[in-house]
Amino acid sequence: MVILERDRELGGILNQCIHSGFGLQYFGEELTGPEYAARFIRLAEEAGVETKLETMALDIDAKNRRIIAINPKDGYFELTAGAIVLAMGCRE
Repeated sequence: MVILERDRELGGILNQCIHSGFGLQYFGEELTGPEYAARFIRLAEEAGVETKLETMALDIDAKNRRIIAINPKDGYFELTAGAIVLAMGCRE
């Protein structure tokens, strides 16, 4: 499993949501956005999920499950996936 993240760190908009109200359903306690994101980041790390930060997906071929992407570390690269999940996020 690989997470392609366009930002410099995982967490997205949750890093800006310093108010509480997250976490009750999954963790049984009230967390801020950054705390909630950190829990999921830790779970992904513990599961051995690879992350590619500062990565932009340039093309997605859904039929062949192929992604073309670029980042400063790897340059231009292609991935073939068993499944592709687009988590587009949001902006305030």
